Amino acid sequence: MIDGDQSYHSWRRLGDVVSSLYALGYHERVDLTAIGSATLGSLRSEAFCRAYSADKNVSIFLGRPSRMHRSHSFLDLSFNTIGSDSSIESFEYAQETRWTVACAILKERSLDLARFVDAAARTQAMHIILQDCVALEASLPSRYQLPGHLKDFQGTAVERDFVASAALNILHVRFLMHSSPMQGASEIGSELIIVSAAMLKLVGEITILKATLANSGTGFIWKIIFYGLPAAGIICLALINRGAQNADTSFSVPQAMQDLSVIVAHVEAGVLLSPDQPNYALLQAATVTIKSVLHTLNSGSLIPTTQDGVSTEQASRAIDPWMPWAGDNDFFDFELDFWTNLAEHPALYQDAA
Repeated sequence: MIDGDQSYHSWRRLGDVVSSLYALGYHERVDLTAIGSATLGSLRSEAFCRAYSADKNVSIFLGRPSRMHRSHSFLDLSFNTIGSDSSIESFEYAQETRWTVACAILKERSLDLARFVDAAARTQAMHIILQDCVALEASLPSRYQLPGHLKDFQGTAVERDFVASAALNILHVRFLMHSSPMQGASEIGSELIIVSAAMLKLVGEITILKATLANSGTGFIWKIIFYGLPAAGIICLALINRGAQNADTSFSVPQAMQDLSVIVAHVEAGVLLSPDQPNYALLQAATVTIKSVLHTLNSGSLIPTTQDGVSTEQASRAIDPWMPWAGDNDFFDFELDFWTNLAEHPALYQDAA
């Protein structure tokens, strides 16, 4: 069985890289402003930054603790370094490295929100992270900021890919930030749903525009499984817990269902992956569950009242303890088990019966 990004061997090899970088002392010489210059210091800094962001993102994807922490290095967030390339006409991969590591730092801070016991302190920390997100977005050169739709971007294929990646990265920071206080499926906040809907919409556009994109630092499939599947998972939970007719008005239900359908259609058509390629098992499992959710919604099974005349609000409270995660600390884990457990949601189970 090919596990792809879920493979333990990939996780172990990344750990070997992390250990080597610390052993060589690269964590003591990080200079974001030097990235892109033809110096040995630039190479060292870029290697550490790429490893740091990779470890952070892969750890989130696998639901495992990261092995690199900002407190163990001289890595610091500087908005000035993000916009330092604003005068450069052509795209450079150094720009993507700086942006990715800046977002990874914010993701680490978002994950640390779970450690706050005091709700007021956590809210204050969230507000600071949100301010930094806004400042980080403003520091990105205007030509790389996402227009209304990805298809409207005028630039090269690699630049369009970077625009999509940059937008997904900052949305993912907000996604993690709003996920931290969540304690169960019934406590999905409107902010998390809004961010998830935006992520899902962008992933849907990326899926359709696949032929017009070129790798700017992260692969096409990684965008689907790392950003698209978590967003789809939250949207599916929001839809089946509240019903299409009673869904949160903070996002467009028809648009969300359309975006989910885009991913399902492309997976089933074999456009994204073939069965012998890495990550296929995860995408296939997610597709089966998403199809079940869409079928339940389209068939009108999620109605305002149950067969016994119980309101959907009461029914929701009745299944309140249900969660698609295996443990209480796995709220960032959207791997295979999540989709398998989500398929057993009472609403979908009753529909299947």
